[in-house]
Parts: sequence; C-alpha cells; structure tokens
Amino acid sequence: MKVTGKFRILCLVAALSLWTIDAAAQKIHTYSDNGTNTSVSTTSTHIPGAPVPSRPATQASGEGEAARPAGEQGEAGEWSYYEVSLQGGGQRPQSADALARILGLEQKELYRGVIPGKRDRPAHLERAHIAGQKTADPNQLTWIGFVPEEKRTRVFLQAARTPQYQIGRSDDGLKITVTLENTRLPQKNFSRFIDTSFFKRGVTRIETAQQRGGSVQVTIQLDARQEPTVTRDGDYIYLDFPHTPSSSSSSARTGG
Repeated sequence: MKVTGKFRILCLVAALSLWTIDAAAQKIHTYSDNGTNTSVSTTSTHIPGAPVPSRPATQASGEGEAARPAGEQGEAGEWSYYEVSLQGGGQRPQSADALARILGLEQKELYRGVIPGKRDRPAHLERAHIAGQKTADPNQLTWIGFVPEEKRTRVFLQAARTPQYQIGRSDDGLKITVTLENTRLPQKNFSRFIDTSFFKRGVTRIETAQQRGGSVQVTIQLDARQEPTVTRDGDYIYLDFPHTPSSSSSSARTGG
C-alpha cells in the first residue's frame, strides 16, 4: 500500500490529538527510516512509560502519559521507531502550534523510551532509577521493551538495579512469565498491556501486574509454543524468541 506524505501527516495529527487522554487503549504506528508511515493496524495496544515530546503546559500529566514503545533495532533497521497514540473518550485536541512543533521533530525525538546501550535512563524515569538503586528499598521496573528484529523477536525488561527474577511457563507453553522479586511499578502506565499481534510475531501480548508480596509479574503471550533464550545483562533481562521472516511479515513491514 503506497502511503503519501499527506496521509502520514494526517494520521500523525489524528494520533497526537489523543495523546493527552488517560487511555483505555493505545495504537502503534510504525515508521520506516525514511519517515514513511508503514502502519496498517487498528490493533488496540497498551505501552507504558514515556511522556509525549514538547507537551504544552496546559496538557494533563501523569497517567495520561504515553510510552514507548517498543524499541529500536539499529540505525538502519526497518523497525527502528514507534510513534504511540492513546485513544478513548473525552478528546482534548492540541493547538495547531503544538502539533506543528511535534510534526517538526525527528523520528528519534518522537520515541523517548529506553534504547539499551544508547539511551538507558530517559529523564522522565530518572526518579524511578534513583529510588530503585537504594538497596534498602524495592527495585523499580523502569522499562518493558518489544523489538521485532529480522531473525528474532526480543522482549526486554529494565530495572533500576540488577533484577532478581524467576521464569515460569504455562502447561500449554503459550505463556512465559517473568517474576521480578522485591520490585515495584513506578507508573500506572506500566500495568497496561502491550498488544503486539499486528507484527505477526510469535509474541502477541505482554502484560505486567504488581503482585501481592512485593513482586512484579510480566506475562508474555505466545501464538505457539516457543522456548526463548533468556539472558541477564546488568540491569536488563532479555528474552529472545526465534523468528523466520515470511512473505506476509514482509508485507506488513512495507505496508504493501
């Protein structure tokens, strides 16, 4: 599907007008490295974390802040950046000047989430990092990332300090759980699910919840039984699921 520059801008304007809502749902719109909107999805998605860029002072803050999404493959990767919009009742459109400022941002500025090794501590999560590094206090889950790469699908978790965790699997093999011990969620947005089904990967949904007893549980829903490679690197936990590209996934990436 050929997407014109005008259509891309209209989609972005519509999405940005909904960013200030305390949402019940979110949408992911993907952008290729040349700035083309390759989205064909209407899937409702929840993504925790970052505030929108250059938000006017008249806008709400806190729970209505949107996130990240999802991740970055690399400087030249097709899946590099994600623009996230919120949808729900009670729209509060932004001014033309505010929209113009946001439309003028570079792709990397639109995504203000965590990029492992490149952007580990976004300013809006600095307070959570500081709180979680106090060993007398609970750790803090500071990011949940989804990165659909060419040969693998990566889910990563970032904590304020090295996380202690346990991996669990459902009997049917369709759910992987990561339980982070003595950990807290710093923002309400982190408890909203991430619907990743549009990407046609083995990982279809990620859901996070605070548990009684002080732990956080991250549940990864799969469309078929898969065994991830799990690694811990400093403050990160990586779960890598194998992926074999297909013609259908290629069409989804290019919007054709």
